[in-house]
Amino acid sequence: MVRKLQDADKANQEALEDKNKRFGPKHFITLEVSSFQAWLLVIRSKTKEASDSLRGTLRAITERFSEDHPLTLQTLETRVLVYMSQGRYSDAEETAKYLLGMNEGVLGLNHPQTLRSKKMLANILLFCGKWDDARRKIEQKWTLKTQEAVLGELHADTVLSRFTLGGIYQSLGRLEEADRLLNQAITDQTKSYGKNHPIVLRSRSRHATILVDRQKFQ
Repeated sequence: MVRKLQDADKANQEALEDKNKRFGPKHFITLEVSSFQAWLLVIRSKTKEASDSLRGTLRAITERFSEDHPLTLQTLETRVLVYMSQGRYSDAEETAKYLLGMNEGVLGLNHPQTLRSKKMLANILLFCGKWDDARRKIEQKWTLKTQEAVLGELHADTVLSRFTLGGIYQSLGRLEEADRLLNQAITDQTKSYGKNHPIVLRSRSRHATILVDRQKFQ
C-alpha cells in the first residue's frame, strides 16, 4: 500500500509539472491536479508538506474561481484532513461544518459530495467522543436513506455509514439496533468483497463485541 501511494505521488507530481507547462498554474486542470497532490501528501502522513501545498492551492483556486466553486469545496475536504492530522480537532470540526453548509447550498442535499462531507463531519464528532451529535448526523433520514437512494445500498459509503452508526449505537448502549446494523453491514460487505476480505473480518470482529455486550446485559 505504501509503495502504491509513493508511485501515485510520483506520477501525480509528474502530471502536475506537465499541466503547469501546458496550461499554466491557474488553469482548472492544473489546479485540480494540485488539489489531488495535497490530498496525496496528507494520506501519506506528510502533514507539513500537505499544509504548505494546500495553502497555495486554495489561494489559487479561490482567486481563479470563487469560495463556493465545487473545486474549492472539494479541496476544503483535504484541509479538514490536515487539521485532523495536526491534532487541531476544533478547527477540523468548524471547517467540516462550514463545508457541509456550503455543499448543501451549492450542490444540493442529495449530491454525493454533500453526503460525503456529512459523513466526514460525523466521523470527526465520533472521534471527539460526541456520540449523540455523530449519531444525529448519520441517522437523519436524508443522510443514510439518501445514500441508499442516490449511491445504492451496496455502495461503500452507504455501507460504511451503516457500520459507523452501528458502532455509535453500541457506544450508546443501544445494542439491539447496533446488532441489526452490523449484521446488515456484514451481509452487504460480503456481497461486495467476499467473506474473507479484511473489511468483512473487521466488521465481524466488531459485531462479536456487540454480541458479548448483549450477553452481559441480558
